[in-house]
Amino acid sequence: MAERVSRERVDRVPGYLYWLARDGYLWRTPTKLNTTGTKSRVGTERIVRENGYFYFLDKDGFVSRAKMKAAGPEQVAPNTEVTHFCPSCGYTIRTHLPAKFCPQCGSPGMTIQ
Repeated sequence: MAERVSRERVDRVPGYLYWLARDGYLWRTPTKLNTTGTKSRVGTERIVRENGYFYFLDKDGFVSRAKMKAAGPEQVAPNTEVTHFCPSCGYTIRTHLPAKFCPQCGSPGMTIQ
């Protein structure tokens, strides 16, 4: 079930795709059929995102969110530095990027400490 997270109502314009950007504001971009439109910010309310949720503009014009089913346990906030540990060779690396494999031995089993 979806829940509203904004108090600001946005009027939809046909030919645009709406999304909540990383900066926390609502943006719109023209679709392929809309050749004269330009990308622009449409919302003035800043929304703090949480991991595990999908954010969208609902039919009434408010930003809403819905819990995603496949939200993994190793999700962290963007630009948060975490320590990754390789169980194969014991190598540790501290970075804000997701580590999918060990740069030391090449093992794909990096875990977050």
